Amino acid sequence: MDDVAQLRPGLVALVRRVVPPWLRDHAEDIVHSAIAQVIERGNPERSPSYLMRAAHNAAIDEIRRRIRRPEIGIEHDGEAHAVQAKTPDPARSTVSREIDRAIRACLAALAAPRRAAVMLFLLGYSRSEAEAMSGWGKKRTEHLTYRGLADMRDCLGAKGIAP
Repeated sequence: MDDVAQLRPGLVALVRRVVPPWLRDHAEDIVHSAIAQVIERGNPERSPSYLMRAAHNAAIDEIRRRIRRPEIGIEHDGEAHAVQAKTPDPARSTVSREIDRAIRACLAALAAPRRAAVMLFLLGYSRSEAEAMSGWGKKRTEHLTYRGLADMRDCLGAKGIAP
């Protein structure tokens, strides 16, 4: 319990930084989710970057939850107070799928070490975290990430997708 009391003020500030304006009314729920994530993982380090990622992940989870299950309001005193459920735009969905396929194809074309470094980068891991997870040294991690991202830009550019 004392652990939660120490985590809470820092996570409240971080959640306020990452939550979009339309979701601010639910920031307290997101703080609780972030605290639960940190406690579940039992990370003794709890560095600022780790806490920022936990706040960010909790906010993303809430956004995804709302997209999956749009709120349909109820009528109150004869007035409809509904949040409109948006139907996906077919053209936009098609473009998104094409971009997704292009990114996956470009990632698959990378050499395995570069692909791993780029994936860790895209997942939001810091260089030091990528080093620890992969067992590579500092320079190798930097080179693989830098060159892998350059290869991705070139590949996506060749497919007509401007980075």
